Amino acid sequence: MGWQWGQSAKCPECGRACSIHDCAPERTWRHLDTMQFATLIRARTPRSDCPEHGVKTMQVPWAEPQGRFTLLFERFAVEVLLASASVSQACELLGIGWETAHEMMGRRWNGVWNGGNWMPSNTWGWMRRALGGTVLHHAADGFGAGAGS
Repeated sequence: MGWQWGQSAKCPECGRACSIHDCAPERTWRHLDTMQFATLIRARTPRSDCPEHGVKTMQVPWAEPQGRFTLLFERFAVEVLLASASVSQACELLGIGWETAHEMMGRRWNGVWNGGNWMPSNTWGWMRRALGGTVLHHAADGFGAGAGS
């Protein structure tokens, strides 16, 4: 992953140079399928030892902190959700649950990708229909929750 024992690391909180303390327990992230087989990334992420913030797990470049999917998988999943006739159909194609799909859509609204500019404006209507008339709050655009928002 690019980290070597004895090499300096950066604190994920403040960016200060510090040492590598140890590795966190192994984690697994779902990645894009390869030839219709589920692809998983498994890794033990190094933890930095910052004098100010203590021992912190370093961020991996392929996923959000505490995420269970790679950024590429999430982006693909949201595109499938937008292109599908229903959320249930997209979930079946992706092999994910309904709640996971809604979490991914919620992160898209909250600007995880590209500072909130990733979602085209014409997707609001589809999201409103898919969610049964309810649109989550999107602070950057001033949209509120409720039917017809």
